Amino acid sequence: MVRSSLLTAELCDAAFELVRPAIEQHFAADGLFESPFGELVVLDPTREYSAEYAGGAEDPLFKRDVVLWSRSFGDRAAWEFEYDVVARSKAYISFKYRLPSQTVVRDLPYLLEPGMTKYGGGSIDESGRLVVACAGAEQSHLDVYVCDLMLAAIRALTLSAQHEVDAQDDVHTMP
Repeated sequence: MVRSSLLTAELCDAAFELVRPAIEQHFAADGLFESPFGELVVLDPTREYSAEYAGGAEDPLFKRDVVLWSRSFGDRAAWEFEYDVVARSKAYISFKYRLPSQTVVRDLPYLLEPGMTKYGGGSIDESGRLVVACAGAEQSHLDVYVCDLMLAAIRALTLSAQHEVDAQDDVHTMP
């Protein structure tokens, strides 16, 4: 299976560590987040939507092939909702339609299929391929904020990794 040379689960771990302090700081802000926990999901940007993924966000094939990385934060035992299921569904909507999930939910609700979440809350890069989704904030624009942070961290780290490859005169292909 083709995967990104630079965007890996390990890079996503590093990106999350960069944004974790901002997320935790906002948990402490009164009323900003519904609860101090949630789920963040990053999809593999090398994967294209096709009929094989029509089973939705909970289909094992989607989880195995498309979900590159996910992280629960906060005490999962205290979850009141299945934030992981909601975050994957937000990501799936963006994966399928190449639009932010909140755009589909708010402006194009006729695209929503049975089983898809009714909530928006994700970010998608300008290529329409790198999808980050989050569930846990009381309002979807706060989930988007967390996703935007994660997307910016991923971009910064992948660009840094690319600069390291570029600096190697004896390397002519991606690792």
